[in-house]
Amino acid sequence: MGRSHSKLRLVVDRDMVFIGTKTLQDLSEANLLKKIATGAKRDDIQVIDLMKHRHELHAISYQDLQRAKVQDIIDTLSRSGDQHCLVVDSGTHSIRGLIAASDVSARLHKQISVSVAPTFAEIFAAVHA
Repeated sequence: MGRSHSKLRLVVDRDMVFIGTKTLQDLSEANLLKKIATGAKRDDIQVIDLMKHRHELHAISYQDLQRAKVQDIIDTLSRSGDQHCLVVDSGTHSIRGLIAASDVSARLHKQISVSVAPTFAEIFAAVHA
């Protein structure tokens, strides 16, 4: 992922059904250590254990996107703290696209901050899970 300058990859199962996404952040040493802290053995941890599953992802409907302004998208990404947001079509139950904060930032020539600092409760839960 690093060599291809890709920050996100879609993950599909053997039947090509979308099951989630993986990012460099998901595969980071910090996330690996969190998993090890829960009792998992390093050699047994797979990508599926570290990726974001479909039900964990934030999405915006294609119908809402058609009416949205760019600022609405920036606000949505900022509130969620995610670098990416899926665009889904509720009529066809399909993924229509993916919005990346970095792409919006590049097109606007403006830095967009979407990182959300973890709460103490989140840090505590991750360490003691």
